[in-house]
Amino acid sequence: MRKLKLLLIDDEADFLELLRLILTRKGYDVTTASSGADGLRHLQSARDFDAVLTDLLMDGMTGLEVLNQVKSDFPQTEVIILTAYGSIETAVEAMKQGAFSYYIKSNDPEEILMSLEKIKKILFLESKNAALHEAQSTGSAMLESRSPAFRQALDHALKAAATDVNVLLLGESGVGKEVFARFIHENSARCQEIFLPVNSYAFSDSMLESELYGHEKGAFTGSTSQRTGRFEAADKGTLFLDEIGELPLSTQIKMLRTIETREISRIGSNTLIPTDFRLLSATNRSLLEGIREKTFREDLYYRISTIIIEIPPLRERSEDIPLLFDYFLEKAQREIKKTITRVDEGLKEKLFRYTFPGNVRELKNTVERLVVLSEDGVLKDHGLFEKAASAGMVLNRPSVDQSLRQVRQTAERQHIIAVIEHCSGDLPNVAEILEISLRQLYNKLNEYGIQK
Repeated sequence: MRKLKLLLIDDEADFLELLRLILTRKGYDVTTASSGADGLRHLQSARDFDAVLTDLLMDGMTGLEVLNQVKSDFPQTEVIILTAYGSIETAVEAMKQGAFSYYIKSNDPEEILMSLEKIKKILFLESKNAALHEAQSTGSAMLESRSPAFRQALDHALKAAATDVNVLLLGESGVGKEVFARFIHENSARCQEIFLPVNSYAFSDSMLESELYGHEKGAFTGSTSQRTGRFEAADKGTLFLDEIGELPLSTQIKMLRTIETREISRIGSNTLIPTDFRLLSATNRSLLEGIREKTFREDLYYRISTIIIEIPPLRERSEDIPLLFDYFLEKAQREIKKTITRVDEGLKEKLFRYTFPGNVRELKNTVERLVVLSEDGVLKDHGLFEKAASAGMVLNRPSVDQSLRQVRQTAERQHIIAVIEHCSGDLPNVAEILEISLRQLYNKLNEYGIQK
């Protein structure tokens, strides 16, 4: 949880400095002002204060005037009134006008800290609810489909949601496996509990086990406090383990026992902790091939795959491109704060002919780039699809003697090369666009023999 940003307003210099020291030491980001007018100037300049703590009786602008101005111009900013004992009635009146609380200067400063903790919790819940609403609206839009294959996968997900069995989601990178996992969770009996996603590829082998199982203080160098792992944190809820094919064998062995017993022990502890989680897994790799190559345990595969749902890539459901394009266009306009009044003739036709090896994620990124590059409210392709065509990424029929794995690898290699060229070799930027870690990107470069 981020630091609260506070503005303190008081014309008593000694009290102002004392309160600043107390709040700064408690980890708050504090700005001070010696008058109401000065405080409002800070507000107008920064515009991102979470709370204003203002004295009630000051020369010039009073605390009530500050309160009214803040609530008029910055309604999301909370106000705490600072007052002497003799002005309590006025402070109570301030609360009727929208103040969050009041503090009597002679009282224990712990009272202010308690009010600030309440504000912090409220802001956290609001941001969590906003993120949940965004995830739900995004998920709903991305799950609308005219494709029979996609609708069948969605039907299987809905049936799986009615049970508590382990589900394995298969599909290329960018098809929306996490969206499917959230859909299953939100339609399950655990929907009121936590949905906890973990990307196995985002952590080094040594850190992954700590991330999943947690650790005790002093369990290893740098473990200065106890940490709750994801299995434990997902108790009563759903744990979504993405890129499960990347798990090291040592973690696979430990995870197999966890799934069987529903018990974990933190690193550095022998105490068994029961945890009731529902496991959803996903991968864009062939786990059966991993079993043949001895990189994935067969017994773990059968544990995680009671139900297998394969999500079709975007090129196999091109009829959904208009729906997704319209959704991402509307979303990009809101986020980038640009209005599109017209889509250039021929652009949507090019969208239909494009393979989208990066799937829905690539379509989203493409729309965002088009909106950023738009001028005078007109959406043009700016040669993006011509560049893709030169990289061999326009929809062509692959050789009939190629396996699906070979086709996917070819498309993925071409897309990585195209993004590297687009970013002039800036690999951190490439990884950000591809939405993978830099470590993942280097592994892909080595796997496909791509030279920077």
